[in-house]
Amino acid sequence: MTLPELSIITVSYNDPAGLEATLRSLRPLESTQLSWEHIVVDSSPAINKEVVKSVSTHWPLKYVEDVPPQGIYSAHNLGANSSSGKYIWFLNGGDLLADIEIFKKVFAYLAEKTHLDLLCAGMGHIRHGKFLYSSRPAQTFSKSLLGANRIYHPSMIYKKASFEKVGPFDTQFPIAADYDHHFRCYFEGLNVECVSDVLSHHDTSGLSSESYKKALGEVALIHQKARKKLPFHLALKDWVGEKKESLRINTIKRLAKTSIGKQARPLWIWYKNRIQKF
Repeated sequence: MTLPELSIITVSYNDPAGLEATLRSLRPLESTQLSWEHIVVDSSPAINKEVVKSVSTHWPLKYVEDVPPQGIYSAHNLGANSSSGKYIWFLNGGDLLADIEIFKKVFAYLAEKTHLDLLCAGMGHIRHGKFLYSSRPAQTFSKSLLGANRIYHPSMIYKKASFEKVGPFDTQFPIAADYDHHFRCYFEGLNVECVSDVLSHHDTSGLSSESYKKALGEVALIHQKARKKLPFHLALKDWVGEKKESLRINTIKRLAKTSIGKQARPLWIWYKNRIQKF
């Protein structure tokens, strides 16, 4: 039996519309020569199962029930354990493949550079079906990590053997375990490359004010843990960057609640799109 080149892992919980959108975005893969499998880890089978049943008989589906739900990163780990591809890509329910031609370009580049363990690309942010702006990584892995997270798991493709070398996501960080995993990849010395192409679109509709506060708390703990392993000059750079990023986010969240902030939101989105650079 020939193993697939790519395992796409989709975690879904009580969101049939998001799961259906993800499936729809992946349909162009059926017309490619890529050997792939789609692992759907479902923590709410009663509501999502009808969506899963709707895919074609040719869809390379592996359906895994995660009941009762243990959290998103526990489900990610379950999906990774169930995968058999050479590469793995975490694209959750509601997240979308941005463009099939860009995907083919990015994946062909990764397959050509066989020494790479991890490829980081750009990600578009959508909310309630509307595109907002794109985030792109810095030119190097370290610049994408220190001080602030500039890479996101829906825009990253791992070599599975390298993911297993680093180990699973740490479920003590229920919101920011991907950022912790990025640092662990860095300390493990993985060969990582960053590209500016936008690989995926991420749905931010479900994020609440409480979620962002909890996320900042987790991120602070992740930075503290990482700085213990960094040389002094990098630890100092990370500390300064973390404080600036925390101040930036808190300021934006406070302004967003004011009438001025709501009026200025279109201008802010325009600015975010204008400053995007590799």
